[in-house]
Amino acid sequence: MATYTGTLIVDLNGNNPNPTSYLIIGQFEQGANYFGTTIIEAIDLAIIDLIAVWNGSITYTITSVGAVDTYSFTWINAIVPDNVVGNPLALIIYWDNSLGQSSFCWIEDVTNTLCEDCEELTFSACETSYTIVAGLEIGTTYTIGITDRNGKVWKQDVVADGSGDVTVDTTGFPRGFFTPESGPKQLQVWTNADLTGAELITVGSIEYTCLVLSFQYVTDTTV
Repeated sequence: MATYTGTLIVDLNGNNPNPTSYLIIGQFEQGANYFGTTIIEAIDLAIIDLIAVWNGSITYTITSVGAVDTYSFTWINAIVPDNVVGNPLALIIYWDNSLGQSSFCWIEDVTNTLCEDCEELTFSACETSYTIVAGLEIGTTYTIGITDRNGKVWKQDVVADGSGDVTVDTTGFPRGFFTPESGPKQLQVWTNADLTGAELITVGSIEYTCLVLSFQYVTDTTV
């Protein structure tokens, strides 16, 4: 799996200041065109196909300065075949019959940092399930090992979802296991039930060998 970033700059200075249509051409898929009455509509349509083809999830932020909008994209957990990596996986956008255009190529981010400490997370106590951001291979079955304060390891098979995350079903654990009184738990991910072949847990650009889970009671103050 890989993480990509990209920046799309839409500069309306000197062009039609009020575009009425946008067309995105995606070089990642032959003949892929996305038409929208707003740039966000066109981008969102392109993103749907991008993650359908290459998996993962894509988010973006918009920064506006005058008539210039900068769209900063982050694409995590993409699964791209080796013969495609490094090729111009690109988005090209036109507005109002090519009065203006902008494009960018996705850049692979290979700067993941391995953290020697466990990531510490806090969850609400007594939930029926917990979703763990893990950056694992989508659709793959793993075994999670949760070690309690007595050193006992509790195992559960999980499948990484479309974002590479896994969900812990708490119904198979003792009552009170996911409460503050039972103490923090260490969670690791393994490739099999024998707990051999540890998998790294990727959160953003940081890789962890384990997580430490703590739990707290949350009071609902809604009247």
